[in-house]
Amino acid sequence: MPAAGTLAPKHAKESLALQRVVSQFELSFFRNWAVQLSINCDRCEERMFGVDVSTEVVSAATAMAGLVLVYMGALAAGYGSFQPQERRTVRQAYQRRGWVAFGCVIAAITSAFFGLLAKWIPSEGCGDAAVVILFICFASGIWIAYETAKEIK
Repeated sequence: MPAAGTLAPKHAKESLALQRVVSQFELSFFRNWAVQLSINCDRCEERMFGVDVSTEVVSAATAMAGLVLVYMGALAAGYGSFQPQERRTVRQAYQRRGWVAFGCVIAAITSAFFGLLAKWIPSEGCGDAAVVILFICFASGIWIAYETAKEIK
């Protein structure tokens, strides 16, 4: 009986044949992948960089900041409508939403700043950072909307 992890002599030929097939498949796969990579590199000029969309990012970021500020106003009005005795019970939920909304506003303004900076001094890094921060704003906006909808009973 062969040791664990080794093949019996009668299966050794089949194993070598299987290894050759796998090696040929891997070689053809990587060759095709390299061809695709070279084709994609030839079209790098077509990729949109953050600088190209920084004007749109500035518009979207300022709109997002405005929407979240309106939400914060509604949040403050809702919290203010409670009696002082009731406020203690809801304070934690309102504070959590308020701080997430505040973070979203700061991130939106930061995104707009990086977008403007990317246009002013053409910088791909600033433009890409503006886009990434804007996506973070969108994610926090979705979280805020989800938390608000979850509370409606």
